[in-house]
Amino acid sequence: MPRKTPEEIGHEIAWCEKMLSGTACDDAEGFYRRHWLLTDSLEVYCDAKGLRYFGSKKTLRLIERTDSVAFRIYSAALKVFERERLEEWVEYFKGVLG
Repeated sequence: MPRKTPEEIGHEIAWCEKMLSGTACDDAEGFYRRHWLLTDSLEVYCDAKGLRYFGSKKTLRLIERTDSVAFRIYSAALKVFERERLEEWVEYFKGVLG
């Protein structure tokens, strides 16, 4: 499978930002978008880092071993139901593209 282009990754990150803005509402849809973003952003993280995505289990193990900052931020976003944690996660992998 060919790697995604920077433009394609840029579109994925723009999607993440759009989803992030949809989490501002404290309603069922906002909560759903939060979980959807956390799930799909693992693949976006891999694309931004130039890694292959092999599913959440392997990706989480890989991030834990190779990028402790990303793992800490992502884990915090999973554990603490605060929008700021999710924003920090999106900002982190956006920074990978520089």
